[in-house]
Amino acid sequence: MKTVYINGYFTKERIYGVPRYAMEIVKRIDQYFKPGEAILVVPRNANKVPRLSNIEICTWEDRGRKREVSGPIWGLFVYGSYVRKRKGLNVNLTNRAEWVQDSITTIHDTILLQNYKYPFHFSFKERIKVKFGQFIDKIWYKSKIFIKECTAQKLVTVSEFSKAELCGNFHFKSKNVAVIGNGWEHINNIEERDEQADSRIIEKNYFFFIAKLNPHKNLQWVLEEAEIMKEYFVIAGRLPDNIVDGLKEKKNIIYLGHISDSYMKYLLKNCKALLYPSYIEGFGIPPLEALALGSKAIVSDIPVMHEIYADSVYYIDADRGNIDLNEVLSMRIDSAEKILSVYSWEKAAKQWFDLIDSARE
Repeated sequence: MKTVYINGYFTKERIYGVPRYAMEIVKRIDQYFKPGEAILVVPRNANKVPRLSNIEICTWEDRGRKREVSGPIWGLFVYGSYVRKRKGLNVNLTNRAEWVQDSITTIHDTILLQNYKYPFHFSFKERIKVKFGQFIDKIWYKSKIFIKECTAQKLVTVSEFSKAELCGNFHFKSKNVAVIGNGWEHINNIEERDEQADSRIIEKNYFFFIAKLNPHKNLQWVLEEAEIMKEYFVIAGRLPDNIVDGLKEKKNIIYLGHISDSYMKYLLKNCKALLYPSYIEGFGIPPLEALALGSKAIVSDIPVMHEIYADSVYYIDADRGNIDLNEVLSMRIDSAEKILSVYSWEKAAKQWFDLIDSARE
């Protein structure tokens, strides 16, 4: 039976989104392995290594390395080489790539391959920088998909929507693609803290939006809503200075910038509703976190949101702003309990172990 090696590069990344998926699965899949059956290989300067009982931790010192590369090439030339020499089964829970023939690997979404345009003004220098960044991202993402096509005996993605995208646009066979979604239990382990960043933030009197500049997140829709609504719109996340300056001119927009997970939990729990008007997602964890905290979520009327959240959230047209959100919230929806029971890290970890167990014989 082959030893299982898990790509642990996520242990040096900020834990949200894809790294969150990897961290939560590893912590929970640990219980299913016997000692010596699985090894988590972590890079130099890994500072978020989970405490595990059965999965061994292999650090860069253990591998006898005085120096070690970082970034995308770590998987290809450090971790990948390490696993190949030991003829192990490679398990990758993130979008990263490594050239190991016996692999169970993951692609969470195809967002980087989309061609959404930024609705904001950029200087010529900024436009060149953005377009060059998008160009490089697409090339590297397609390269990773090519590597995974060549090496994966089983591919995992997080929704049926993403599976259809991958099978329809690339050479993945449906029978070789498993769907294992996200969970929400991690939110219970985050300490809730009101950091009182702004006195205007009053419970149930604001809409909450987690911002990224990525055009598919649809910040423009939120800004259009803020124009017609009286409530405050609290926006958290890093944005460029030129956009931040514009936000500060809006009287009912409270821009917080980057905030702690503890304050994020507080804002999610006490908002009038989370706004999630994305054009595309692989899964979308924030609405699940909001539901777990007893809050409401207003999401885009797109296939993946219906697949994951069914009738437990409120739907809006991501291309149509200037709608009355209070009217949207007056509509009846189903309880979140069914969704929370379907998607959990515990269930996802068991699915992952069964997949790995069947592949290592």
